[in-house]
Amino acid sequence: METMKRILPQVFIALAILFGVSAFPSYSSEKNIPKCPDDLKQGAKIIPEGSENWRLIITQSRPLRNQSLTQAIAILKLDVIEEFNYWIGPTQLSSQSFEGGSKYIQTADTSWNKMKPYIASMEDLGTCFGKNRKSIYFSGGWSSQSLNRVSKLIDFDKAEKELISIMLDDDDYMDEIFDQSIKCDDAECIRKIIKSVEKKIGIN
Repeated sequence: METMKRILPQVFIALAILFGVSAFPSYSSEKNIPKCPDDLKQGAKIIPEGSENWRLIITQSRPLRNQSLTQAIAILKLDVIEEFNYWIGPTQLSSQSFEGGSKYIQTADTSWNKMKPYIASMEDLGTCFGKNRKSIYFSGGWSSQSLNRVSKLIDFDKAEKELISIMLDDDDYMDEIFDQSIKCDDAECIRKIIKSVEKKIGIN
C-alpha cells in the first residue's frame, strides 16, 4: 500500500504534464497559420468586465531562425504563461552583483502547483506570422472567472486524491465512500466525507 501511495502522485503529475503538452496543437503545416493583423503588437491588455471581473490578454512574439515551428510555438506559449505569472503576482526583486555594479532582477514563483491553474485556464486566442514570416506571434487570454473555475477543479482533484489515499489505507469503507463521493461536485463535499471516514477509522 505504501509503495502505491508513493507512486500514485507521480502518475497523476505525469498524466497532467502529458495532457497539458498535448493540449498545444501541432502545426505541421504552415498553411494553417494566418498573417498577423497590421495593428497586432506585443504586450498586455486588461479589460474590466463588470465591477469585480477582469480579462487579461497577453501577446508575445519570437523570431524564426530555421527552428521547428511546432516547438517555437510551444515555447512562445510558455513565454506568455510566464508573463501572466508576473502580472498576477506576487513577484520579488532581488539584487545580483556583477563586475562593476549590481542590478535588480524580478522573480516569481514558477513551481508546478503555482503554474498549473495558469496553464489550464489560458484561452488560446491564436497564432500568426509576422511580416515576411520572419517571426511568430501568439496571444493568450485569461479571465477572473476562468481562473476561478479551474482553481475549483484543481482543488476538487486534490480532495479526491486525499480520499483515494484513505481508501488505499483502509478498504473497509470503500463501497460506502464511493457511493457518497459520486454525488459530490465540489471539494468541500469530498472533504466532508474525508472527515467522516477519518472519524470512523480513528485517524482524528
